[in-house]
Parts: sequence; C-alpha cells; structure tokens
Amino acid sequence: AEDVGVLGYVQLANIDLMHGRGDLGICLDPAMHGRGLADQTMELLQTYVMQVFGLRKILLQVLCSNLRAISFYENQGFERVGVLRQHTLLQGSYVDVFIMEKLL
Repeated sequence: AEDVGVLGYVQLANIDLMHGRGDLGICLDPAMHGRGLADQTMELLQTYVMQVFGLRKILLQVLCSNLRAISFYENQGFERVGVLRQHTLLQGSYVDVFIMEKLL
C-alpha cells in the first residue's frame, strides 16, 4: 500500500459520560474530498463511541458560511439546533456558527 501521509484528523472532545455526549471535530485534506473517507470515518467514530463510551449524542459547531460541511453533516444525520451569533473571529470579522447534533 502507498503511504499517502496524514489525510486529516477526527476527534471527539469534551466527552461527558454522565450525559452521553461529545463534541465532534473533523478536518480532511481538501485533496482527499469526494473519496468517501469522511463518510467512513464518521461511521467508525460513531460505532466506536457508542460501543466503548456508551455515548448517545454528538454535537458540533460549523461556520454558517461553510455550506459544503453543513451539507455533509446533514447527510450524516446531523440537525441544526441553534446559531451562535457573531461567535468566531474570522479574518477580522465575527461570524455566526451553527450548532448541530446527532442522536446516535
């Protein structure tokens, strides 16, 4: 197999075992988009956190302007549940962020 190096990362932060939830972070090298890697990663992550940690929900935050990511998350079963107004400083301006969640 060819070693292609690091393709990106996936993490689940702020895991709360009592309430069964964690915050998703995922980033994939743009050169790897469209190959189904993110779909596979999400499937593996969700199965793992349900089986190992007993989580029942994953949350995430995404820039409201990141339409590609929002579409991906919605295709994965995430729903928009709120907006954090002027939440993140990006290139000198504060921008809105969607809060999304998925019940596992």
